[in-house]
Amino acid sequence: MTTSDDMPALGQVEVASTAMRELVLDLPGGPLALQISEPGTELASDLTAELRRLWSHVLLDPAPGGDIETLEIAAPSALPVGTENAEAARARLERVTYDASGRITRAVLPRLVGSRVLLHAGTVQRKDGGVTTVIGPSGAGKSTAISMLGRGEVYLSDELSIIDPDTFAITGYPKPVSRVATAGHKCDVALSELGLTPARTAGPPDQILLLNRDPARTAPAELTRCPMATAIVRIIEQSSSMWLVPRPLETLARLLDSVGGALEAHYCEASDLPELLRDIPAARHQDWAVIDGTGPETSESPASIEGPELQQCAMTTGSAAAPCEVDGGHEIPALTDTVTVAPFYQALLTQDGTVILLEMRAAHLTGLNALVWELLVESGPMTGHDVASALIAAIGPHPQAQEFTLQALHQLGADALIRSC
Repeated sequence: MTTSDDMPALGQVEVASTAMRELVLDLPGGPLALQISEPGTELASDLTAELRRLWSHVLLDPAPGGDIETLEIAAPSALPVGTENAEAARARLERVTYDASGRITRAVLPRLVGSRVLLHAGTVQRKDGGVTTVIGPSGAGKSTAISMLGRGEVYLSDELSIIDPDTFAITGYPKPVSRVATAGHKCDVALSELGLTPARTAGPPDQILLLNRDPARTAPAELTRCPMATAIVRIIEQSSSMWLVPRPLETLARLLDSVGGALEAHYCEASDLPELLRDIPAARHQDWAVIDGTGPETSESPASIEGPELQQCAMTTGSAAAPCEVDGGHEIPALTDTVTVAPFYQALLTQDGTVILLEMRAAHLTGLNALVWELLVESGPMTGHDVASALIAAIGPHPQAQEFTLQALHQLGADALIRSC
């Protein structure tokens, strides 16, 4: 990481004209102009120089003509002389540039929503391992993992992976890498300081890697294949627009099929990852089927699109839930109520459960809950008693069939996956 000795000191950067205050970046979806506010001030000069350094690999110079979307970045406020040392001033500038990177990313996203799979994920292309997309929640260590895997390799992004839903080709978003500074705040690091070579495009992923880092782990690091339904839910959790992509769950299922199933890394330190990826487990292909929903605005019966044939899930057992009418604002049905599935975008049936995609969220159903939901999709509105009878006909009698059916209906109602009609 760059030290304060490697960077220009605040106030020592000369910017000759206001025109240099506007930087134009070549980004996915088209150019974006950064307009630095407070032109003519020393701090604006410092900020302009720092942004130019961090984003130098995507600068358009000279800037193209025509109308360009503009994002205004405010320079840090000046403080009275003598109230801030050089280290504190550098930290303040780092916070501003880190915030600017977040705003740049948020400006790129609306250009691509619905036409691309947008994941909170990093991607690198390694000479010996191909294209690897690394997925995990905030704080899971994505940027550190990308820096480790991408050293001396090709870098596409550390936090936004852009995937074509048809070909799975990657569009690069090679922003500066986000890291935690020594002082504890987040900052951006230039790619050249980490040995990363930026790229604008890459072919489809060869691996989808889910991070499962445990800083207290003492067992050896391990790489496993993750079941499809579990992997898809974890992927959707790292996207705010998956439901707007055409045929979203089918797209993710095809993507996972193309890489032999998602990999999950169980590890302690990012330095474990390169060695783990030298010995990749055998591909795990799973059967799946897709059910198309109708979205949130209509109540027409969804059309089923069959994929490979599935084995039927077994009925699970458990204690019955106490009857109730409302849970968290959602109606909880009784056995005498007629219920139907709530509107959804698409569902994916796999051997390890059913994934249902709704607006801004996904649900993963297993056992009896999945069977009840699938029965309602296939048969349309039914009373709870009819659901219990249909289950008995499908999988055999059970002395607590109605009790377990009611428990499943309660859970599906509480999760807003079914509703009374």
